[in-house]
Amino acid sequence: MGIITLTAAYMRFRPLNTVLNLLLLALGIGTLTVLLLFSIQFEKRLARDARGIDLVVGAKGSPLQLVLSGVYHMDSPTDMLPEGVFEALNDRVGVARALPIHGGGRFGKWRVIATTPEYTSHYGAGLRDGRLWEASGEAVIGAAVARRTGLAVGSPVAATFGDKTVNLEVVGVLRDSGTVLDRLIMTGLDLRFPPGQGSEAGDTEEVRLSHVLVTCSSVQALQGLKRELEGNPDLTAASPGDETRQLAGFIGLGLDSLRGLGLALIFAAALGIFIALYNAMHERRGDLAIMRCLGASRINLMMLVMTEGMLITGMGTLAGLCSGHIFVEMAALYSTKLHDLGLSGLAWQPQESWLLLLALSVGALAALLPAIQAYRTDIARTLAGI
Repeated sequence: MGIITLTAAYMRFRPLNTVLNLLLLALGIGTLTVLLLFSIQFEKRLARDARGIDLVVGAKGSPLQLVLSGVYHMDSPTDMLPEGVFEALNDRVGVARALPIHGGGRFGKWRVIATTPEYTSHYGAGLRDGRLWEASGEAVIGAAVARRTGLAVGSPVAATFGDKTVNLEVVGVLRDSGTVLDRLIMTGLDLRFPPGQGSEAGDTEEVRLSHVLVTCSSVQALQGLKRELEGNPDLTAASPGDETRQLAGFIGLGLDSLRGLGLALIFAAALGIFIALYNAMHERRGDLAIMRCLGASRINLMMLVMTEGMLITGMGTLAGLCSGHIFVEMAALYSTKLHDLGLSGLAWQPQESWLLLLALSVGALAALLPAIQAYRTDIARTLAGI
């Protein structure tokens, strides 16, 4: 009988202990997997989506909400900008680029914005199919939108902006860029509403901007612009870097507590594995002694116990990793906020290798002392006591 077969038989002999240890380990690994996937993807998304943007200018309000709605499109803008703000910023000395955005649109759970084609070039996004928008009513969709909705070139899109609906036609699909563009539907600033929804039935309605994304040519230009905008009672200028660090700090406090819970569950499972194997050695003394008489070496007995511990650890770790990825993917599918963040459970993160190594190391340590006990089995004394 092979070691794996014999180990499986011993595990079936005490099913409740085996299942309990598996569950504890799976819960611990699953918790840490969820936290790892969330924190890594969250930080990467924040950095990618905010790259090259020095300031987000919007109507007076919360700087954090301004960044969330203007850069990450995870929130709705509080109000629209006064007229002339974009032109003043775009013409200002020291401003290398100013990107106008009219946000707040929706197509199902996907965000719809009106902007210029320069917005896509800012992120270096290329086209997979079709072309960029040129006329009113044309739209370009991100790769994730196309993948999840089945929209393609020629598909109609009925986007809602508040109580108004804009009928769009997809003319282009972007390649995966790993940025916020993947999750957006973009159209031009010359929005045209159906009869009865615009200022005059069927006429083009002038679109007011909700955000201007500003890139400055130097640090000095950025500091000067910030000081000027801080003195404007009608505007708010927010730095994506400052706001996202603050947001990450708030989230990190909660993640640390949950991370501690996950580690506690892993060590509780390791303790359970140790106790189960240690008690099993007393119950199996006769079996081990007979196996030694039949030719099994001390190393064979030690490997038998180590295999049982590592098999339980491996199964619990695999179950935890799988459940963590499934949980993250399901959460992203059913939570609009997580969906807007671009969270996914379908991607393996290199840092998970360390989590796997941690679990297997803890399992090996838990099985080591019982394995040494099996190695030291005294045949004569054990058989004499049976």
